[in-house]
Amino acid sequence: FPVTIGRSEGDLVTQLLAKIEGVRAVKNIQTHTWEIECHEDEAMIERVAQTAMVSGLGLLEISGIKADLEDVYLKLTDRNEVTL
Repeated sequence: FPVTIGRSEGDLVTQLLAKIEGVRAVKNIQTHTWEIECHEDEAMIERVAQTAMVSGLGLLEISGIKADLEDVYLKLTDRNEVTL
């Protein structure tokens, strides 16, 4: 899920976010915005918010990823199995 941070020290922000338990990957996708790859649940969002606040990163926004119609279709139908 995307996280928008007020501080612009990209390497520092990436390192701090990557240390959060449950985070698989962190990528700086644009100025002040990082993409966090993890299981998205309330506990994870709380850990990210707490880390950002305690570290003084200046948390501006946490937003969930919205799946488009194709993503939903692909999840609902197994691409490997075709039934006729």
